Amino acid sequence: MLDIEVGDKWCNIIFDPLFGDNGKLSGALLILRDITERKKNEEELKIRTKELERFNKTMIDRELRMVQLKKENMELLDKIDRMTKDKNE
Repeated sequence: MLDIEVGDKWCNIIFDPLFGDNGKLSGALLILRDITERKKNEEELKIRTKELERFNKTMIDRELRMVQLKKENMELLDKIDRMTKDKNE
C-alpha cells in the first residue's frame, strides 16, 4: 500500500501480484483510491491539535503562575500581619 500525491490530489495504491496454478506471475491487481479528502482532514486535524496543545500549555502556565502569585500573596499577608502585631506590642 502506498500513498502518493499527484498535483493537488492524493491517491492510495494497492498492488498485489497474481500467480497462476504453476506459481508463475500471471497478472496483478491494482487498486487506486482517491484519498484527497482524508489527507485534507488529517492536515486539518494536525493544525487543530497543535492549536489545542498551545492553548493547553498557555492554560497550564497560567495556572502555575496563579499558584505562584497566591503563594506570594500569602507571604505578603503574613509579613503585614507580623508587622502589625509588632507595631501594636
